[in-house]
Amino acid sequence: MLDQTQPHGVGLEDPIDTLEPKVEMIRKCYSESTDRFSGPDLVKMMALDGCFIIQFLRQMAGASIMRDLLWLENQVPYFVLEDLFEMANVPKGTLALADLAFHFFSCFPEVFGNVWERRSNLKKESSHHLIKSASERAASTFLEIQFDREHSIIEIPKVTIDDDLNWILPNTVAFEQWCGQGDGHITAYAAFMGYLIHTVNDVQLLCDRKVILNHGMSNEDVAYFFGDVCKNATFYVKGSYLELHFTILNESLKYERAYLCCIQTPICFL
Repeated sequence: MLDQTQPHGVGLEDPIDTLEPKVEMIRKCYSESTDRFSGPDLVKMMALDGCFIIQFLRQMAGASIMRDLLWLENQVPYFVLEDLFEMANVPKGTLALADLAFHFFSCFPEVFGNVWERRSNLKKESSHHLIKSASERAASTFLEIQFDREHSIIEIPKVTIDDDLNWILPNTVAFEQWCGQGDGHITAYAAFMGYLIHTVNDVQLLCDRKVILNHGMSNEDVAYFFGDVCKNATFYVKGSYLELHFTILNESLKYERAYLCCIQTPICFL
């Protein structure tokens, strides 16, 4: 990154000078103590990691590095990236940091769908309208859980349990918690699946109905994953996009009248 910025007068000392006044803000972003790092050491680490992330987003490196970047413990405060990006964005006119991030998450279409399309639509529509009914089209993300009142069938889009989901789902739940979104879509989805899945038999049922495609995890691990992902999260059913679904599911399970299916193309009730 410095090779690109030095011809424009931005050198090694600039990221250090940019972040040094914010060392206490950086410390407050981590739940674990950062006291083992002196102020200068913490600033240097943030500068190094932040510059790497920005350069990585620009170049879109291999998938294994993408997964490493998604570990919560490997992340840095977003304002650090903003400050470094603003400092290093020379000459001006390149993609904005948010645009680079959207490009990055486009690599995970099953989880986030077409994030560019959704980003544009957010300016025009509420999040409720972004989740279209199953009759309009096949599900574009696993969030599009539907309920067929006529047949009392819960329609759950296929979800692949793999390394990508293991990185992304806890991250997005954590992000929504940090933003105070106790009714966030990802948290609602994770809580809904945790409500469905308590035992290995529950996982097997969802696998048999082709709701879950399990790549490399045991049924025990899948059950633990969905039970653990929202364990310490604050979640409000009321106001969430699945509020009605939780109510219906609770009643359906109570009277054993719920059937599970997978949204496919075309929709297939199994």
